[in-house]
Amino acid sequence: WSQRARDRMQMVRQEHEDVASTPLYLHAEPGAYKMWTFAGGRANNLLAKVLESKIGATVTGSNLFVRFKEGACRSEAAIRKALEELRAEQRPTEADAERFASSCARRRLSKFEPCLPEALVAGYLAEVLMDVPGAQAAIA
Repeated sequence: WSQRARDRMQMVRQEHEDVASTPLYLHAEPGAYKMWTFAGGRANNLLAKVLESKIGATVTGSNLFVRFKEGACRSEAAIRKALEELRAEQRPTEADAERFASSCARRRLSKFEPCLPEALVAGYLAEVLMDVPGAQAAIA
């Protein structure tokens, strides 16, 4: 690595040193919480959609974290309770992935989508856009 890359990695490690010490680290921000998972976009998108349906407020995913906004961030305890419920229900599941995948598709992913039955499209989108094992591992 170049010196600039090593310096940048050191800076990122320092910024996130608290994250590594706590499983499911929740960071409070003005009007939001971030749950650092480092699980990747596909897993975090699935987690965000499932948590949003459970909590009933805005939850979004990125490659590194899941963000709770509006009513979803009313308290850290409420977020942790929702996570415990998901674990107890052994969710997210493949059915969750199929249910929420179409809401994550920003465009048509296959030219054949209009020709396929809806169940096949849902399965295809879930496979391409969601990571069930990654989402489950992130909250385990």
